[in-house]
Amino acid sequence: MNFLVNSDCGDVIYLLPMIKAMGGGNILFAKHSREDATTPWDVRFDLLRDLLVQQSYVGVVKYHEGEKIDWPVDEAKSNCQSREEQVFIPYGKLMLKNHDLDVSVFEEPWLEVDGGTHEFDVVINRTGRYISNHHHMQELITPFNNSKAVFVGVQQEWEFFCRTVAPISFLKTDNLLALTEVINDAKIFIGNQSCALAIAEGLKKTVIQETCRWCPNCCFNREDFYSFHDTGNYRMIGASTPIDDFFGMDIEEVEDPVTVNITNTPPGLYPYKKLANYFYRMKTYD
Repeated sequence: MNFLVNSDCGDVIYLLPMIKAMGGGNILFAKHSREDATTPWDVRFDLLRDLLVQQSYVGVVKYHEGEKIDWPVDEAKSNCQSREEQVFIPYGKLMLKNHDLDVSVFEEPWLEVDGGTHEFDVVINRTGRYISNHHHMQELITPFNNSKAVFVGVQQEWEFFCRTVAPISFLKTDNLLALTEVINDAKIFIGNQSCALAIAEGLKKTVIQETCRWCPNCCFNREDFYSFHDTGNYRMIGASTPIDDFFGMDIEEVEDPVTVNITNTPPGLYPYKKLANYFYRMKTYD
């Protein structure tokens, strides 16, 4: 099968479970980039190619040159049909659901990568998109202040993080295969909704996500995935299973999370119960 992609890097990672569930195939990059793309195609192709060809279910990775396309052929199945779908159903899982494929493929690691040589406890990435309060991010990383940690991504993101959150060492990676190796070797990934988060999810690493209030579309209901929510009044940790503490931080369960007014989410409210099974208030910083 030939799959035509014209998505940002993170969305390409989230498409891989669908490609795997369909039996695999070739990934063909559209020659003309979407107007709303955050990264030009000529950059994205070089970033993604080595990681994509590493996957056993991916064949040829190249630019589209007129070959017959098997996906997408039905735009209604290949896009979010409502704001609620866009916000509350992770994109990769939505593609499986819309195409009547086995959703359980998303629950298992779908990225295949060889072991690297890195020995970091914590890998952090924070882009300028989909972020919350800088001060709250400082609180979130406090339990890991004595860990062997490193920042990954692009240099501008690292410099911004050092200015707004905390100083940290930077590790440059040449492409997304190298980035995947670093994240795979780490114990914990911390970051906002980004391509690096998509990679961490594809590896099913322990993840602590700084969740965007206006588009919380990457909350994954699984063990070892924690979503960090800024309610405007206090901070909460969302989890799929009950927890006694949060990496050494004192917490107390919030049985009925407050629904707060925000923009762009139907119907203008933030229904936390759709994002996690359990919520905990971070007592340490009250």
